[in-house]
Amino acid sequence: ASIISAPLCSFLPGISSGHAATLGSELIHQDRKGFLFLVGSINTIIMALSFVTVYATGKARSGTAAAVQNILNQITPQYIITILITIILSGIISFFLGIKISKFFALSLNKINYKKLTIGVIIFLFIINLIFSNWLGLIVLITSTSLGIFCISSNSRRINLMGSLIIPAVIYYLMN
Repeated sequence: ASIISAPLCSFLPGISSGHAATLGSELIHQDRKGFLFLVGSINTIIMALSFVTVYATGKARSGTAAAVQNILNQITPQYIITILITIILSGIISFFLGIKISKFFALSLNKINYKKLTIGVIIFLFIINLIFSNWLGLIVLITSTSLGIFCISSNSRRINLMGSLIIPAVIYYLMN
């Protein structure tokens, strides 16, 4: 199912891995573990396809692909092979590490003070956003956070919020 639905995310603006996972889970009904595996495999395939897209079109569809393109200046077939092998190996390793680490975190969840953790994460994100962007970045952060809170408080599915990204993304790509 991930092989069928992941290319949609890779090439269509505003379609997230959550959309692809939902589509994939409709094709093949799975339990919770299967769904999580599906999301992970979709994200891995999307990452691989983003590098193939940069190689084929010269335009990056992800921040990671854009950063690698800037570092390498030009992505050659040799780089693509190296990148794809790295993605496959890291996907396999992270699968097994994820299973081991998740057991540890599942046993440690009741020891976490969520209020302190949440406040710390909010402060960290605010500071990082301010360091790497400007006041416009903070406006985007506050706006997107407000949209997320509205989505949750109105009992909408969070995946539907991705629809608000489609029109700006299409306009951006049409103007460039």
